[in-house]
Amino acid sequence: MNVKLQREHLNHDYGIKSDGLSNSTLNLFVNIPSHWEIKRLQFISQKVQTGTTPPTTNEEYYQNGTIDWFAPSDFIENQIYLKKAKKKLNEKSLQDGIVKCFPRGSILIIGIGATLGKVGLLDIAATSNQQINAILLNKDIEPKFVAYHLSVLQEIMKVISSATTIGILNQEKTKLIPLAIPPLNEQKLIADYLDRETTQIDNLIAAKEQMLTLLEEKREAIISRAVTRGLDPNVAFKRSGLDWLGDIPQHWEIKKLKFLIQNLEQGSSPQASNIPAEADELGILKLSAVYKGIFFRHENKALQQADENVIHAHSLRKGDVLITRGNTPQLVGDVCVVPRNEPNLLLPDLIYRLTIGESEISPEFLSLFLITPQARSQIQSDARGSSGSMVKISQGHILDWRIPVPPKYEQESIIDAIEYEQEKTRELKNALTDSIALLKERRAALITAAVTGQIDLEDMS
Repeated sequence: MNVKLQREHLNHDYGIKSDGLSNSTLNLFVNIPSHWEIKRLQFISQKVQTGTTPPTTNEEYYQNGTIDWFAPSDFIENQIYLKKAKKKLNEKSLQDGIVKCFPRGSILIIGIGATLGKVGLLDIAATSNQQINAILLNKDIEPKFVAYHLSVLQEIMKVISSATTIGILNQEKTKLIPLAIPPLNEQKLIADYLDRETTQIDNLIAAKEQMLTLLEEKREAIISRAVTRGLDPNVAFKRSGLDWLGDIPQHWEIKKLKFLIQNLEQGSSPQASNIPAEADELGILKLSAVYKGIFFRHENKALQQADENVIHAHSLRKGDVLITRGNTPQLVGDVCVVPRNEPNLLLPDLIYRLTIGESEISPEFLSLFLITPQARSQIQSDARGSSGSMVKISQGHILDWRIPVPPKYEQESIIDAIEYEQEKTRELKNALTDSIALLKERRAALITAAVTGQIDLEDMS
């Protein structure tokens, strides 16, 4: 069946608006073996149910929980099996009929949000929140096969879920998902094959990701030592007077930040779109533009227009030190330096800008110090907020932060040394990142080929 006929087939027989699908997705169903069938999910399942969330005012359902309660954040990238949820509910939530318990072997699909269509296979009996649909399959269907198959159909699910405002994959739309179904013995053979092969790939990915983690830890250790102890191994030390900082080189000073800067300000938050600005468009930064000392200029939202005075006052300049004033406790107070003038990028309300008096401290040295574990302990102790997930720091706290200040020439030497060390590992990090991306592509391609009958059964066994 060619792609044009496949589009007509999906439109007519399955009610799927296939104009929104790429040719590669349509080809999933073009060359399946002749003895396989294309079936909607509703014809291979006993039941499709949506999870629930007990009222948060009823704390009794959340106390001493023993039943895993899955949310979208519990779905791990490139992992089919769901073994443990971060949160649990207690037996009373089941007894009162507040939530439904889904048996082991049920398939969970996220039905709303950025991860819509993400799939997991319950390896335990569990329940889920209202963002997730659970599918209990017929007895003659292998759950592992269906879970793998659904994991490469996210594009189809997004098309099926389309609506005028936000995509929602409800129970009825979930039932429309088409799958290529072989006989049960082949389903089991394919699922076992994919278990073996994806485990090997996942182990390789995990090993490379661990190497990236170790490289990042090495980077953080090098920065922390250099900006708090200096580069000279024979230097004499003195007490800093700050428990969280410890000893510092004898010739360094400790100063409050307010004596090292010219200005501290925050931006504004005009209404913006959800897409990044083009090169010649105005954009306002997102919090994600500031991360562990690095400025990510593409993390912005496009603005249709802005007042000229606002543009003049809040556009970014080379050497600006940016500090996030509101975020999670782990990320609040994150910092970076703007490396060049950015006349089209504006400062938002949730990010502070420090203008540095460069006679005593360089923006780069200050930024490097503020991302160290020592500085983070000072920052997090100042964070305030009623919500555990979102806290803020005030201008007054920032101005009172204590900063170790070496002579200016020594700051420059420290910055150069750190950059030299980072350059040595940058090529290795890039190679690891590229290798991980290729492995993930191979994993998806392998699953796609197996669940559409493109791999010989003898090769699998």
